[in-house]
Amino acid sequence: MPKESKGEYRLSIKTAEDSLPANGGSVTFVLYGDVGRSEEIKLFSQTSTSSLFEPGNIDKFEISAGELGELYKIRLTKQDIIQWEGWHLLEIKMQDVETDEEYTFHCDRWLSRDKEDFDVVREFPISRKTGSTPQVKVYEVSIHTGNNWGADTDASVFINIFGSMGDTSKRLLYHSKNNSQKFQRGQIDLFEIEAVSLENLTHIEIGHDRKGHGAGMYLDKVVISEKDNSTKEYVFPCQAWLDDREGDGKTWKTLPVLDVLDTKKVKPKIDSSKTTNKWKNVQVTVKTSDLDNAGTEAQVYLTAYGTKGQSDKLSLTSPDSSHIFAKGAESEINVSFGDIGDLTKIRLEHDGTSKHPSWHVDWVKLTAGDNDEVMFYINKWFAIDEDDGQILREFSVINSDRVPQPSCQYIIIIETGSKTNASASKGAVYMNLIGNHSDTGLRRLNKSLTSNSVPWKPKQEDIYMIESISVGQIEKIHVRFEGTGTEEWFLDRISIFDKVSAISKSVFNCYTMLSTETDQISVNKEFDLSETIPVSCPSEIVQNMYKDIRPQVSRGNWTVWIHCGPDSNGGTEDAVHMIVYGLNGQSKPIQLNDKMEFNQRSIVKTDINIGDIGAIFKVRLYFGGDYTGSPWFLSSLKMKDHDTLQEVIMRVDKELVGTEENPDGSLELPVTRPDLSPLEEDEFTLYVATGNQDMADTEADVFCCLIGQFGDTGRRMLSKSNSPIPFKTGQVDEFVIKSLDLGKLQKVVIGHNEKGRGRGWFCERVQIKSKLHPVMKIFPCNRWMDTGCEDRKLMRELPYIGDMPVVAPPSGTSKGAYTCTVTTADRERIPPKGLDRSEKSRMVSLMVYGSKSVVGPIELDKPGADLFLPGHVDVFKGLSIDVGEIKKIRVCAGYEEDPESVWTTEKIELEDDDTKDIFTFDFSHWVGEVKGDFRKELPVLRLGKGHKQIFPYHVEVHTSEEEMNAATNSQVFITLYGMLGDSGRRLLSKSRNNKTKFQTGQIDIFTVHAVDLGELEKVVVTKGPGNPWLLEKVVVKTSDFAAQESIFSHNDWIGKKSDTPAEIEETIRLTAVQNSHVVIPAMGSDNLPISKGRWKLTAETGGNKGEENFGDVVMILCAEDEETQPVKIVTTKEKPFQIGQTDVFDAKFSEVIEELYKIRLGFQDNTSNKGWLIKKIKCEDLDTGDVFSYEVKDWMVVDEYNDGWKEVPAAWPAINIPKVLQYQIKTYTGDVRSAGTDSDVYIYIHGELGSTGRRLLKKSKTHDDRFERNQEDLFVVEAVSLGKLQKVVIGHNDEGLGSGWFLQMVVITESETATEETIFPCDQWLSKEEGDGKIERTLIAKRPGSETYRLRDRTPSAKVKPKIPTPVVEEKLASEIKSKSPEPESKPKTPTPLPQTKSPMPETQIKSPSPNQLVNTSPEPKIKTPEQEDRTETPEQEVKAESNTKTPSPIVKGRTPTPEPKEKSPSPEPKEKSPSPEPKGKSPSPEPVTEPVKSPSPKPGDVEVKKDDAGGIESPKSEEKQPDELVRSPSPETTEPLVSPKPETPNKDPVDGDFKVTVVTSGQSKGFDDQVYLTVFGDAGNSGQLPLGEPGTGLFQAGTTDMFPIKLELEELGETRKIRLEHSDVKPGAGWAVEKIILEDLFRMDIMEFPVNKNLTLADPGCDISVEIPAHHKNHVWPVNQYVIEVETGDEEGAETSEVIHVNLFGTLGDSGKRYLIHNTEKRTKFQRGQTDTFIIEAVDLGRLEALIVGHHGHSPSSAWFLEKVSVKESVTDTTKYIFPCGSWLQDDNDLGVAELELYMDRVEKEDQNNNADETDGANNEELNTQNDQSNKHTEDNDDNKSPDNTEDKNNDEIDKVET
Repeated sequence: MPKESKGEYRLSIKTAEDSLPANGGSVTFVLYGDVGRSEEIKLFSQTSTSSLFEPGNIDKFEISAGELGELYKIRLTKQDIIQWEGWHLLEIKMQDVETDEEYTFHCDRWLSRDKEDFDVVREFPISRKTGSTPQVKVYEVSIHTGNNWGADTDASVFINIFGSMGDTSKRLLYHSKNNSQKFQRGQIDLFEIEAVSLENLTHIEIGHDRKGHGAGMYLDKVVISEKDNSTKEYVFPCQAWLDDREGDGKTWKTLPVLDVLDTKKVKPKIDSSKTTNKWKNVQVTVKTSDLDNAGTEAQVYLTAYGTKGQSDKLSLTSPDSSHIFAKGAESEINVSFGDIGDLTKIRLEHDGTSKHPSWHVDWVKLTAGDNDEVMFYINKWFAIDEDDGQILREFSVINSDRVPQPSCQYIIIIETGSKTNASASKGAVYMNLIGNHSDTGLRRLNKSLTSNSVPWKPKQEDIYMIESISVGQIEKIHVRFEGTGTEEWFLDRISIFDKVSAISKSVFNCYTMLSTETDQISVNKEFDLSETIPVSCPSEIVQNMYKDIRPQVSRGNWTVWIHCGPDSNGGTEDAVHMIVYGLNGQSKPIQLNDKMEFNQRSIVKTDINIGDIGAIFKVRLYFGGDYTGSPWFLSSLKMKDHDTLQEVIMRVDKELVGTEENPDGSLELPVTRPDLSPLEEDEFTLYVATGNQDMADTEADVFCCLIGQFGDTGRRMLSKSNSPIPFKTGQVDEFVIKSLDLGKLQKVVIGHNEKGRGRGWFCERVQIKSKLHPVMKIFPCNRWMDTGCEDRKLMRELPYIGDMPVVAPPSGTSKGAYTCTVTTADRERIPPKGLDRSEKSRMVSLMVYGSKSVVGPIELDKPGADLFLPGHVDVFKGLSIDVGEIKKIRVCAGYEEDPESVWTTEKIELEDDDTKDIFTFDFSHWVGEVKGDFRKELPVLRLGKGHKQIFPYHVEVHTSEEEMNAATNSQVFITLYGMLGDSGRRLLSKSRNNKTKFQTGQIDIFTVHAVDLGELEKVVVTKGPGNPWLLEKVVVKTSDFAAQESIFSHNDWIGKKSDTPAEIEETIRLTAVQNSHVVIPAMGSDNLPISKGRWKLTAETGGNKGEENFGDVVMILCAEDEETQPVKIVTTKEKPFQIGQTDVFDAKFSEVIEELYKIRLGFQDNTSNKGWLIKKIKCEDLDTGDVFSYEVKDWMVVDEYNDGWKEVPAAWPAINIPKVLQYQIKTYTGDVRSAGTDSDVYIYIHGELGSTGRRLLKKSKTHDDRFERNQEDLFVVEAVSLGKLQKVVIGHNDEGLGSGWFLQMVVITESETATEETIFPCDQWLSKEEGDGKIERTLIAKRPGSETYRLRDRTPSAKVKPKIPTPVVEEKLASEIKSKSPEPESKPKTPTPLPQTKSPMPETQIKSPSPNQLVNTSPEPKIKTPEQEDRTETPEQEVKAESNTKTPSPIVKGRTPTPEPKEKSPSPEPKEKSPSPEPKGKSPSPEPVTEPVKSPSPKPGDVEVKKDDAGGIESPKSEEKQPDELVRSPSPETTEPLVSPKPETPNKDPVDGDFKVTVVTSGQSKGFDDQVYLTVFGDAGNSGQLPLGEPGTGLFQAGTTDMFPIKLELEELGETRKIRLEHSDVKPGAGWAVEKIILEDLFRMDIMEFPVNKNLTLADPGCDISVEIPAHHKNHVWPVNQYVIEVETGDEEGAETSEVIHVNLFGTLGDSGKRYLIHNTEKRTKFQRGQTDTFIIEAVDLGRLEALIVGHHGHSPSSAWFLEKVSVKESVTDTTKYIFPCGSWLQDDNDLGVAELELYMDRVEKEDQNNNADETDGANNEELNTQNDQSNKHTEDNDDNKSPDNTEDKNNDEIDKVET
């Protein structure tokens, strides 16, 4: 009897000679028999000194495998370690110890990761006694990684394949045969596994070895087949995560075979879902599993979801087919889904009825009518007693083309309210989550994730999970509550996380009682989404879901792996930094390569700490340090948390490289979480507005940082603007920033790094829209960023104030009925003290300001309702707000006595019930503010209409120090009133600078935020109950550093002791406006450099031709009270000051000027004639960096009149640039013997702002012989404004015959038209032989009671031609108000603006403050008269003056006077007219002005000067005037001076600027006799309209040539670009045919010819009464464009108009001028409802179009026109359209004579060339050719050029309207 094996064997293993050293590696051995397999047997040496498996070894072992039956294969596995690179196994011999049976295996195979098939496992078959030897198979394993977010992994993935003949053992899927990077998202990887045949495959085990969220993968399925000759494919569906923090938390899964495919058959289009209505007829095949009790008798339903909607809930069973879903059955049912679009998911469910409802499904197959198949592998129980207890499940369509809708485990947190009887412990709750993609279906909430024994108890949180395919963004929820009878459940709030790893939650604030009755046991309610809040799921929920022993909490310690690129730029020596962003903040910058270098193909591992920043969502990489500019290619980045084991892999495959707009190469990478969409890339468009203030522009490198819910963009340079030069004064620059989505933008940080006064920038605002969030968000700034302004900071944080709609509002007529929606902020944004507020503290009321009136306060109330609770939305209907066009609203939230006020109102919407126009006001910026202002206001934001600014009004309250008990403990309120409205009553709650308010002698500072009030008129101060209060004054500025402040002096008690319980109100009117500090003191600033007197001067020389030969220019620095010695400026150039040249000079001054006011330039030698045409001067302090520049554009000349000195004002930011004045100096030589002199006279003029320096009075303007006896001589000295003149020093050089001089007086005015004169009496000799022998005297200005003295009765010696008149100043007498003069103060060393004192009092009674004076601290006694206390305001015309003083703005005529302050009826804002852009260089329209009456004067020398008692000069008495009379002070440019110089003698020779215009009229022209205008345009400006002759004088007749002299300032025009010729004759048939224009420079003898050859008429198509001709230069000619204008009339009722429409286009290169739209290319009636009309106008290239003005002159109601939009192309063939949206009516409501709108370019669109392109272009080209032909046929009779259609008469009618 043969012996039986006991499983004991001897092994002999032979290693080949070429094998690699084992280095201690081990081998495991497994035996397989027909009754089982052995354990893995580790082969080890019997002696400790033996080295196994070394090359050439024969190693012997004895093993015990146990009884396995008949053996059929063995397996050897080499230990997979890097020390043992490969084992060449040559032979194995095995002998049974008991039976001596031997087995020999001739192997000759490598077990290695880099040889053969890259495997370290080998199987060898054993010949069986009962049959043939098993075959060795190669199995092809396809791993389908899902296309889900975060589906990829770099973990080691293993598989074990099982069949009827054993398994392969656990094999590492090491080498993908088709991909270099395996297991990537949406990828199929192919592996080969060699094994002894398994025969029929049954299941697999697959998993990985990695722990931590994100370390796993999403496995769609595994498909296995035998290589080469197999006809079967085994499908192992998974469709689940292998991740310990996703799904069931398992990283290993056992997957059964659910399908076997025959590879011989043609495969259907599996997973194809894209077709048109393919799901109308569908065959549904359902495979029920073979498991025990897998079949069901319940009713089964199927619902299909697609991109267009969903099918009905379709029943798959019927009463006669209850056993259709039996165990193991394949059931087929035909249904119709309808037109649902592309299939996205299915829902399979049963109703749970019948005795056997449980059901286990293998798969569902959908077959469409065209045999397309979609397979859903299920492998799930539908049973309440199996798995997770679900009987409804959803399955997503797997499509490689797109990200599938992921499976979500929605975490639902339900909060029951705290109200009495709020619980419903016996009730059942169902919920349906409804999103923008689909819904979850109504699910019962069971199996709570909390340990609550009873659900739905008051103040309790109950947590549940619903597993479903993602519904997208959750928008609403449906809640069903089922009770067992009469029950009540108070549902307070529901929060939903998409899954436990989500970083935001959807919040539904319900605050609803759900009640059931006996006869109604269920109640349903839907709730809309309240808010989405970025936050992580509570760790306790994660702990409960995954049964953690302790919560996983990150301490911020991570390991980072950096995979450098494979190419040459894969390495870098530059410092690479990283910032990690989390929900709680961001990490500090971390350098990644500070310890290890980044080399090509290297993998660098480093440990970092990012701090406690919460769940991370993005990473930013950038170059730091001294970046060289070289690129670096990054392949991928991986991070792993040491504590939570969370893992993040970011596939990059991008370069980091610095560019102009991204200098540090910043690259943002989104963190991808499993099945959660990462942040998308967004593109932000920024519109950055630079202010219109002087010096507002900057050359600094401006940066910005956008900050939102999801981090920030980092600092980005704003370098690529749509403008050639960014940040110019008054310019709006457009920039683009690309970044990851930031969520809701919250604020903007903007600034620069250029230190030095004058290098900064005034930013007005930033507006932002993005591709993902296409609304215009407004971030106001209105601040300087300059080290010499305000707080000297160079960076500002801009708050968000609201969204501006980017579409036109709906049309229609409002009836004043509105619906108001109030959104209260969510509780998580409100501090604890704001959550349990009383009903009174939650009250909300509105004040609405409109163009016609003001309405309010409107109390928002609903009796009995709980309003304005956290997170709630309250709606109030039927509000009557008939105010015209809404301008702003003010919200009062709370009450005045509330000691702990908290702002909780987030948003208010007003919807017009008729037009459906919605006005949105966003108050989220203030949410959570404690003890702040409970009244806040916002302006209306509308695209194209601009918006009012919100000013932080700086309010100083001065309590008097005159009385010991001047203080008060009362509450104080203030209301500011201005020309544009009021601020409303504001509580002055918290002093910014004092702990206790309103103490004796104290100044308290408050901030009142209000929409721009315009020029302030008065304040109303209200004192609450309490002590009387002695108020000195209130000072108000628009901001802390505004250049001017308004003074409201009171100097009286408010209240009496008897009035202590009462509220007292005082109205205080404007007293004065004075200058204020614009910067904090230098001593309060850190690290401000100190000047050492080293300056650099950059000078541009103007002119056209010639050569200069001087170099002796000196420079003096001047302050108000000091100046340096002259210093010669030095340059390295051999020939400086040449025409067109820019020179740089250095100058070193021994004296240091702390506050530079101006510089003075001159020649060292001013004895010989010379001149320098200075174009521009730039001065820079080399130590402090301070810099200013000034456009001089004038000569510095030594000639018979001028002494060669030129003063240039220091143009500092935030301060008005000092004016350069032409001081008129009149010297009066006495009427005594030998009073005259022939000496050279000089003068120094001193004022409060400095001196002129020594100036020569060279040639008299009035006499050839100066300084003769009894003679008045006039001299002009140009100097920067000196302010109030104080003294002059005058003398002479005592040379020549009769050098002595008797000077009677000197009289000085600021200009030749000024009437205010300052007298400097002398009446002494300047002679060494007479009097005291002095030849130099100091003369003091005499001002008896006034600042200046007007000389009377002096006869003008000549008449000066007046300039174009401008509006004059009207100043109201207020003689009853008096004020003490301020005490002198020491001059601070901080800049203040030039004196522009504004006062309603006459100058004889109020002394203007010093320009350096901040506040007049001396008391100003108030004298009350009945007239003051009860005075009615007189309407006065509002005008502005060009002088340095202003009066408070009076009321505009016809305007309702501002009412006294009552909250219910504040003053309405005046109706505004939309601004219109004015062409550059155009003068304002002149207005008539009344000249002052001048009385005859006595002879010179008989000046009547009366003395007062003090010996001063007595001012002339003025006649008494009625209260309403005005004292008119003529403007310098409006009237003739009292004393005029001698008339000028006409020059015989031409001078610079003299031009002649020659106009050649065609011989075929009709008679023409109207006004003709010529405008010359240059690259720097234009001449304005120049009239050529006068109408009615017989000019411009057929065949004639007319010539006209004109004056042009070439320096101001620059190089000529074009001319515009136009006339005003718009009569039908009128026309003027012009051949050419010749422009001749008479001074330079240059001639430019402009060929016209046009007929200037409106009668013919293609013609116009305005024509532009480009200038022809040597190197270029400006192109002439045929602008195609498409005008779209709206579709509203009555939208059409018959008025004549005009348009003016504005671009970066100028404007087109006003053009009438007469002839449309369609040749039909124009401007009809819903119609688009096309017009063509010709103009010289305007550059990039930016704006246009459109309008008409109709004023009847029927003339109203609704304009939808205007589109403009630069030519007929151009495909680019500039879009100017309007969406508004054009109607002259105010009888202004014109209705105009200014439209701004909103966007640029590309025209669809394929859409009727040929037809459209052909029509337009034909029209263009027709117009050109008719325009050029000017020589033909106009009667022959009639339009071919019947629109001619209508066009002539319209031309008549133009004429009218």
